[in-house]
Amino acid sequence: MGSSQSNTPQPPSEASSRQPLSPNDNGSKENAASTAPLGKDRTILNKKPKKERQGYDLVQYKCRKRKAAYDKCYNEWYNQKFLTAKDINRDDSCDELFDIWKECILKGMVYERKRQGLGPPKEGSILGEYLEEQRDE
Repeated sequence: MGSSQSNTPQPPSEASSRQPLSPNDNGSKENAASTAPLGKDRTILNKKPKKERQGYDLVQYKCRKRKAAYDKCYNEWYNQKFLTAKDINRDDSCDELFDIWKECILKGMVYERKRQGLGPPKEGSILGEYLEEQRDE
């Protein structure tokens, strides 16, 4: 009770605020540089140069801006309307952005299949249905 320490929280120093990312991480600058960077959801970010990306990884990379636009729209709806119970019914305000992102992914996957010399996608698969829709248009 007679303590001279204040109960006011102090900002953590850089060294104390850094959490170890792996069992071998002792917080040193050397180890921090060799540890893969993590995203907001603590998943490892893909920092490969564009020319090293292949397959779905390359398609995701090329469609990342479309996905970011959709994610931003959806997160705004979720945080501002759904969580606040202003509108618990899903609206279609982000559907167009989703369709643009989906189109990018599907086109990229079809292109990658052709580039890798794979046969046509299985009938009834999402890629098969996409190609069918493209032929009908």
